[in-house]
Amino acid sequence: MLPLWPRRTLEEELQGLPCKEGNTEAWRSFRLGHIHDRRIQKLLKDEYLDPFDYETYANYEPCLRGKMTNSPFSETGERATELLELIQSDVCGPMSTQAIGGYSYFITFSDDFSRYGHVNLMKYKSETLKKFREYKNEVENQIGNSIKTLRSDRGGEYLSTEFTHFLRDNVILSQWTPPCTPQLNGVSERRNRTLLDIVMSMMSFADLPVSIWGYTLETAAYLLNRVPLKSVVSTPYEIWKGKKPDLKIVKMWSCPAHIRRHNPDKTKDLLLVYEGGSLQVEGYTDLSFQFDIDDSKSNSGYVLTLNGGAVSWKSSKQDTTTDSTIEAEYIVAVEVAEKGVWMKKFIKDLGVIPSSVELTPIYCDSDRVITLAWEPRSHQFSSI
Repeated sequence: MLPLWPRRTLEEELQGLPCKEGNTEAWRSFRLGHIHDRRIQKLLKDEYLDPFDYETYANYEPCLRGKMTNSPFSETGERATELLELIQSDVCGPMSTQAIGGYSYFITFSDDFSRYGHVNLMKYKSETLKKFREYKNEVENQIGNSIKTLRSDRGGEYLSTEFTHFLRDNVILSQWTPPCTPQLNGVSERRNRTLLDIVMSMMSFADLPVSIWGYTLETAAYLLNRVPLKSVVSTPYEIWKGKKPDLKIVKMWSCPAHIRRHNPDKTKDLLLVYEGGSLQVEGYTDLSFQFDIDDSKSNSGYVLTLNGGAVSWKSSKQDTTTDSTIEAEYIVAVEVAEKGVWMKKFIKDLGVIPSSVELTPIYCDSDRVITLAWEPRSHQFSSI
């Protein structure tokens, strides 16, 4: 009958060492999970184990092989010496929750010389080339220089035929990092991590829904460009723009704000302040004599204008039945005069412009009505 476990370990097969019940190899391999020598010494000192010689197995190969790690990547590569000489890019996503607008990814572009970064939200990875085109046109127009090199990982969005042809046509050198070496694209990798840390902190403070992460990410990128970094002397914004950033305009994230509703139908005149003179009110009248054949009442109308613009008007049947056009037109003239007086008082009470001392002209198409208005005592002598 075959045993369930081999009688000899791999180390015994390689070195021919006996697997004794009390030696260090057996304790580390089968019982204590290859713990460190100092822990073995602690157990021996506290008399949890029987004494044995553990120095012989200080460099036990299976233990070293199972715990080995990569050495730290401490070397610094060659830095760019001018703006747009080297751009480092990376795509992050998909996020577990879509941002407002249906975005699941974001792409970063970082200038190696200034460490000034741009971030763009994307719905799909296939938008990478479109975002790079937009970024290229924007920064080259601002700086007056052209992008020399683009460094990225070997993601499919950067290796596509369309993307490589675009780089070749625009004389941009493409640098692809080897697989499983994110440290060679460390600027972009670290920027993504820093941005996400800021986003999570800001959203946690403001207690906002997860779907707001897109707006928060853009805010984090804006702030990161305006604060000092270890890799640059001042701030990325100062190197990129040539002037110091104004941090006084930065407001607390998620602070209360008032919405200003914009009405596109409003005219620009409503936003002006008139200081050159007073506003002129004018009135116009019209009449259809005995418009209604059933009750012989006239239909009258008027309009009041303010500096040429109509602000008040009316067209309706008169309440009084008159026997002449003069009386009917006189009635509507009196009505519009009352409205004109009220409007002048209203403008005066606003207090935004000087009060007008000019008379309010009222235009009528009847000379007899005008004469009657100037001399009301002649009303009894008026005729049709």
